[in-house]
Amino acid sequence: GPCRFTVEDGRNGGVVLAGGPELEMELRERGNAGPVVEPEDIGKYVQGLRPMHGLLGSIAVCGALDALLILAKQKEALIDLTVSAEGDRPDSTPAPFTEIRLRLETRSPVDPDRLLRAANLAYSKYCSVGDSLDPRINLSIGVATVEHDTLD
Repeated sequence: GPCRFTVEDGRNGGVVLAGGPELEMELRERGNAGPVVEPEDIGKYVQGLRPMHGLLGSIAVCGALDALLILAKQKEALIDLTVSAEGDRPDSTPAPFTEIRLRLETRSPVDPDRLLRAANLAYSKYCSVGDSLDPRINLSIGVATVEHDTLD
């Protein structure tokens, strides 16, 4: 497909979502006493995306798909689109995002200003995930266009 998504939150860089048999055993041993899994141990038991990484991925995908539709209506054919999402969170509990940075990159011969306008419109007007974010979160969008194989 034309899109690839990467997600990082600036804290651990790990991803966690689905539990395995080790987590089930730990839950049975602990019963109802104390926390289920200590934060530093969660990577031992769980694999996949953590919820906060999932949020970054969700906003990246949501806006990217809308940007692709906007550019298609403008007769701009994208060969590829890479969307990176990074977020900053305080070292506290809870630790909501304070800033999210999105970067759309393509090797397609599209005008960078058109790509930026499409991305801004997609994330500010059409992306339901972005519209669901706390308004205190600073959302910034950047774009890069490089023709063919010169993009890193």
